[in-house]
Amino acid sequence: KIARGTEYKMREQFEQKREKERAEVKAREEQHQKEAMTTINEANRSVMEMKDKAHADIAKLQMENQKNVGELMKENLKTMEAKDAANAEKLEKLTDTYLSQVKDAQDLAKQREDALYLERSGVDEKYRRDMENMNKMSK
Repeated sequence: KIARGTEYKMREQFEQKREKERAEVKAREEQHQKEAMTTINEANRSVMEMKDKAHADIAKLQMENQKNVGELMKENLKTMEAKDAANAEKLEKLTDTYLSQVKDAQDLAKQREDALYLERSGVDEKYRRDMENMNKMSK
């Protein structure tokens, strides 16, 4: 009876320890997910601000170009085309930056997910070994 009681207490202690470790892993995983979402949201906000500024710049340039009429029309058309090309290049760079930031955030989230998976696997493996050792000791 004493051996069974001791074995029961040991199993109970191992189970409590395992649950505590799992709760800690889950808390870290949730924190990593929050950090990843924050990173993605910040990247999205930053890109949207840059995009809005670029659109405002484009609108401002278009309004300036509309003021020029008459004999300057041909020269203004060339200028506007050059500015539009530059703005298109800016927008393309912003898009590339946004996509790069999103990819980086996704890669970071994937790395964190992989690390957490390895950590969880380690905890489960340790629990399995502890249970095997306990079973060997109880025999």
